[in-house]
Amino acid sequence: MKNVFLIFTCEHASNSIPAKYKKYFTGKKSILASHRGFDWGTEYLGKSLGKNFKAPVIYGNFSRLLIDLNRHETHKTALSDMTKNLSPDEQETVRRIYHRPHWNEVKKIIADQIKKGKTVLHIGVHSFTPVLYGDVRTCDLGVLYDSRRTAEAEFARVWQKSLRVNSELRVRRNYPYLGKYDGLTSEFRRMYSEKQYKGFEIEVNQSLAKKSTDLKMIEKILIKSLQDIL
Repeated sequence: MKNVFLIFTCEHASNSIPAKYKKYFTGKKSILASHRGFDWGTEYLGKSLGKNFKAPVIYGNFSRLLIDLNRHETHKTALSDMTKNLSPDEQETVRRIYHRPHWNEVKKIIADQIKKGKTVLHIGVHSFTPVLYGDVRTCDLGVLYDSRRTAEAEFARVWQKSLRVNSELRVRRNYPYLGKYDGLTSEFRRMYSEKQYKGFEIEVNQSLAKKSTDLKMIEKILIKSLQDIL
């Protein structure tokens, strides 16, 4: 693909809590260490993908349980059970200090490249728990996109095919979530045409992301598949 600018984001790379808010997470160590606290393996994958493609990688530096960077700041699930009862002023402070800088940094990079005539290919790197509410997720890698956008749907189909050719992994599209849900990619789809912007999220099963050998295997497969189709 010519004239493409590639950017990676890792909204849930960390489970850190700023000192000011640690009192709200007393006794929540196990939750912070779980899939609710952060996305296992995404910091590692983001660094590797950025290095291999010489692309910027923007990380979330604190837990999604403070505020979820992959939700609009006012979305009903952006604040967690630990922070949703903060006062209105405290909630606004969390949005201003911890949410907006991440979105604004990504927005600026994308806007600058589109002004230069580039087509932006944005890939959010995430991972998911293999079992949620008793349901076993039948997938190793998920490629999320908006099926209503023709170019994204075609890219996702080609990417899925490449991932399957390069591995025996179970690769599914728009699973375990739909790519059109509220999030960073959906925000940019509202702002830009398909010619200007294509947004995807890769979801890695944490049964693989938690094992170093499997994570390195996923790393190689993602790199090879993107090299093949870009």
